[in-house]
Amino acid sequence: MRLTPSLPKLAPIALCLAGSLSASAFAQSSLHPADAVNARPAQAQGYDGHGTTVVVIDSGGFATSSPGLQGKLVGEACFNIDMAPNICPNGQASQLGAGAATAPWPDSSHGTEIAELIVGSNAGAMGVAPGATIYAIRVGGLNGKVSPVSARDALSYVYSTVRNQFNVAAVVTPFVPDTAESGTDRCTEATYRYTVDVLRDAGIGVVMGAGDSGFTGALQFDGCRLEAVAVAAFNQGDVPSPTSNYSQNVAFGATAGPNLLTAAGDGSIKTIPDSSTAWAAGLSAGAFAILKTYRPNAHVDTMIAALQSGGKPIAIADPTPGSPLPHYTIRRIDVANALTFLTSDIVPEGGFWWNPSEGGRGYFVDVQGNAMFFGAFMYNGAGQPEWYVGRLTQTGNLTYAGALNLNGGGQPLGSTTYVPPSSLGTVATVQLSFVGDDTATLTIQAQDGQKVVAISRYRYFYDGNVFNPQRPQTGWYWDPTKPGSGVAFEVLGSSMFLVPFAYDASGHAQWTAAQGNSISTTQFLVSTQPVLYANGQTLTGPYVPPQAMGQPLGTITVQAMAPHVLSVVYNNGSSWVTYMPFRYLD
Repeated sequence: MRLTPSLPKLAPIALCLAGSLSASAFAQSSLHPADAVNARPAQAQGYDGHGTTVVVIDSGGFATSSPGLQGKLVGEACFNIDMAPNICPNGQASQLGAGAATAPWPDSSHGTEIAELIVGSNAGAMGVAPGATIYAIRVGGLNGKVSPVSARDALSYVYSTVRNQFNVAAVVTPFVPDTAESGTDRCTEATYRYTVDVLRDAGIGVVMGAGDSGFTGALQFDGCRLEAVAVAAFNQGDVPSPTSNYSQNVAFGATAGPNLLTAAGDGSIKTIPDSSTAWAAGLSAGAFAILKTYRPNAHVDTMIAALQSGGKPIAIADPTPGSPLPHYTIRRIDVANALTFLTSDIVPEGGFWWNPSEGGRGYFVDVQGNAMFFGAFMYNGAGQPEWYVGRLTQTGNLTYAGALNLNGGGQPLGSTTYVPPSSLGTVATVQLSFVGDDTATLTIQAQDGQKVVAISRYRYFYDGNVFNPQRPQTGWYWDPTKPGSGVAFEVLGSSMFLVPFAYDASGHAQWTAAQGNSISTTQFLVSTQPVLYANGQTLTGPYVPPQAMGQPLGTITVQAMAPHVLSVVYNNGSSWVTYMPFRYLD
C-alpha cells in the first residue's frame, strides 16, 4: 500500500465542469484519449472494450445526436428526486428509455465528452475503448449540484436493471455531489455506500473523481468512499495537476490533459483545455472496459491491481502543515502495461488467514498492485509471542515470495513515548501459492528447517450483519510519524478482528489479539480487551496450542474517525493513536 491520509477537509463544492472547448490550431501537446492511457497497443490486439458497456452518470445530460455516440448508445435514464430544477423530459422524478438523458449541446458537453473519451472512434480523437457502448444516465439536484439521493438511485438502477441487460464493465460518476468528505457526511451514508459496495461485489467498479479543489492529502465526495475507485488527474508529462485532489487513498491516477482531443457535439475535432479528475475517471472507466475484454471474469480488485502494477509511480508532495505523510506516490495508469499483469481473475482476499486445525496463531495478507505485505503472528523458541512482517513480490500467477523480518527495541504496546525500532534481520523466506482468493499453501524456509502449511481465510469473528456504513477499510494501519508498529485490522459486517503489534517493555516484538462488535450502526465503535498469548507454535516447529496469559492493554476503544482514519485508545484511555492505512506499493 502507499501512505497518505484522507483527512477530513471541507471546501466549497462545485461540479467538475469542463473548460470551454477550443477549435483553434492544436498545440503540439494535443492528446488522443487513447494515448493518454496508452490504450492503442491493446486496441491493436483486439482488446478495445467490445462486448462491454460503460454507464456514465452525469448532471448535464448527453447530446445523444453527437456523431461519436451513434451506434454506441444502448440506453438512457434520468433521476431527479429533488425535482428542483426539473430536468427529466417527462417532468417527473425519473424517466427511462430513449430521450431520458438527452440535453442540447453545448449544455450537455460534460457528459458527452466523457462518453466519447471512452467510446469515441473518430480517428482524430480516438477513445480508450471504441468497441464499448454507453448507457447514459442524467441526474439532478438543488442549486445546480448533483443530489446524492439522485446519484444513489441511479446507481441502484444500474444494480437492479442495467447490469442484467448489459455486460457492465464500470460505472463512471464524473461529478462532485453536494457535500464534501468528513467522518459523518455522505461518504458513509448507509444506502449510498451499500449500493457502491454491492456493485463492486457484482464485478462492477464505480469510478469516481478524487475532486478538483487542489487538496494534496484529502478526497472529496464521491471519491472518498472506501468502496469507490477514486481517480486523480495528472497533466501531460507526468506532472501533478494543480487542481486535482491527491491522497494515498486514491486507487490510481490518469493523464487527463490539458488538451485532450474530442469530437463531441458536431464531430469536429477540438481540444479540452483543462485537466480534470472527471476526465481521469472517464479514461479509467475505458481502461476497465479494455481489461474486461481481455479477461471477462476479472474481479474489480484484480483489475485495480493490474492497473496499479502496470502504472508509473508519480511523486506527490503534501505541504499541509503537520501532514503525517508529506511525500507519497500514486501510480499513473498504462493500459497496455496493465494487460501483462492481468494474469488471473482474482487476487487473494485481504485480511486474516490461518490453518483451522492449528489455532492460536495466524497471518495477515494485503495486496496492492503486484506486491503483498504479509505478517505472521507466531511464537519464538522461548514461547514469547513474536511477529514478523515482509513485503512480498508477485513471482507468478497468484504466487508471492519474499523475506520475513524481525524488529526489536521499539515503542511498547500502549505507550505514549515513541522509540524507533531496529531491524534484527531476516528470520525466514516465504512463498504463498494461492489456489483461490481464500485458500493458499504457505511455505516457510527458516534456518532451522522448512514448514508447509495449508491456510485459508479466518472469518470466525463475523457477526452475520450485512453492512455497517461507517466500517473502516480492512488492512494494515500505522502512524507514519512513528513507524515500526501498528495494527492489522479486518472488519466484516459490524464485527472486527484486530492485532496490535509493537514491543514489550524490554523491546521484544510482541502482539496481542482482540475481537468485538460495534455498539452502533450509525458509527463504528468497538470496546474490547486484547489478549496476550504465549507458548505456542514457532515458525517451523510442530503445532503447540498457546495459552492465554492476560490482557495487558486493558480496555481499548476502536473507532472510525473518518473514511480513512482509525483511532485506537489504549490502556483504559491513557494513550490514543490515530492510524492511517499503510501503502507500500512504492
